[in-house]
Amino acid sequence: MTNGFDRRDFVILAGSATVWPFSAWAQRAERVRRVGLLMNFPASDPEAPIRAAAFLQRLAELGWTDRHNLRIDYRLADNTNLQYAASELAGLAPDVLVVNGTSVLKAVQQATKTIPVVFVNVIDPAGQGFVQSLEHPGGNITGISNVESRMGAKWLELLKQVAPNLTQVAVVRATGPGGEGGIEKAIQAEASTLGMKVVPFNARIEAQIEDAIASLGQRPSLIGPQPLQRGNTGLLVLPGAVTRGFRERIIELAARGGLPTIYPIVILSPAAG
Repeated sequence: MTNGFDRRDFVILAGSATVWPFSAWAQRAERVRRVGLLMNFPASDPEAPIRAAAFLQRLAELGWTDRHNLRIDYRLADNTNLQYAASELAGLAPDVLVVNGTSVLKAVQQATKTIPVVFVNVIDPAGQGFVQSLEHPGGNITGISNVESRMGAKWLELLKQVAPNLTQVAVVRATGPGGEGGIEKAIQAEASTLGMKVVPFNARIEAQIEDAIASLGQRPSLIGPQPLQRGNTGLLVLPGAVTRGFRERIIELAARGGLPTIYPIVILSPAAG
């Protein structure tokens, strides 16, 4: 949970600067505002400097700088200590908690019902019950999401257009059954329309991802009750902390196996091009 980094190196999912509530604080308050950040990015993730730079730049444009009129308490945590990190940050009584990802938001939701929480990159937040609706979130949680349930159907539709011979799709999910809210239901409904079979499999560690993709049509016990035959199988990778962290490996394995694949979000390291 401890990050071992200077505060200036913290990582936060960017892309949501335009909805930050800080813009409502047009007049600087004399007291220093306190922000708690909880992230599940590994320190070595190549997205870290890009997203950190964008976040800090936007805060500076709004007149908020760390160690001047803003104090940032942050933690890097994985799935084994998310709840501890969330409780620790909530115990500091910040003015707002900022989180990225579904699993992080779940941990923070259990840690506090009163501290304002702003999230980014949560899959189908209304469908999962984090907010009442996108228009009127209610409660102490708000934020921005670039993935909602209907997009699952569109991903499968696009995959089928690229590879019309597909009759089945292996869906890589990182959060377990039900973790993607209504997105898997949308995929299943679209698959029925397209005459396709959906076989989801969980991928929480890199070894599971490697075994599952490499074993399509060979070792069905790793991915589901029925074997998937090569040549008519596609791969649909759902967004999530695990699939994001192993994205380059997934891309490599899918390309090696000749699997038509669709990825909702792909950001490669500079070395990978």
